[in-house]
Amino acid sequence: RLTPTHPFGCKRLVFATDYLQTLTKPHVEVVSSPARTLRSRSLITEDGTEIDVDVVLCATGYAAADYLGQIDVRGADGAPLADTWADGAFAYLGMSVPGYPNFFMLYGPNTNVGSNSVIFMLEAQARYIVRALKYMRRKNRSYIEVRSNVMERFLATIDTWMQGTVWLTRCSNYFRAANGRVVTQWPRSARDFWKLTRWFKPGDYRFDAPRTRQPIHVEAQTAVKR
Repeated sequence: RLTPTHPFGCKRLVFATDYLQTLTKPHVEVVSSPARTLRSRSLITEDGTEIDVDVVLCATGYAAADYLGQIDVRGADGAPLADTWADGAFAYLGMSVPGYPNFFMLYGPNTNVGSNSVIFMLEAQARYIVRALKYMRRKNRSYIEVRSNVMERFLATIDTWMQGTVWLTRCSNYFRAANGRVVTQWPRSARDFWKLTRWFKPGDYRFDAPRTRQPIHVEAQTAVKR
């Protein structure tokens, strides 16, 4: 019951084994059926088993894909970023979103790493944002917004890179959003991210407000069985 059926790495790895000894003790019972109902002195599992309990500890985890949490970011047309991200978060280089001018973030969508340091990613983003601000100051600009076509091209690239990764296999994890896209992980090396953010590219942005805005098309992704 404790042996995983999903591929190694599909979920976040737990680098600990000492808890396994605890589970083998005679007064410990492993119940794999999910909890369904909590009563005053007992817990009912999905298979109908009632277990007498004194204390219930809930390991609820955290919403890793819920970027910005309760921060209410509004776009140029007043649209909440939370609504734009309703099916899954996305951002160009994990920093900026079309329709939300003068807005950059750190550690945004697709910037979490499983084989390197997040601090490295944050430093690369911080340097990139500073270069963007320096460019705006040199050009006497007060408005910056990533272009919609640049955003869509970046998403298509990310999704292509994501194919074949263990994160897209059929297991329950916090990496994927409602539309099936992996929205937390960076699918390449940290060095690749550094290359993409090493230089600020003014052509990827517009420095005046557009008269009309085109909606961003985000392709859904389907998990594969492995």
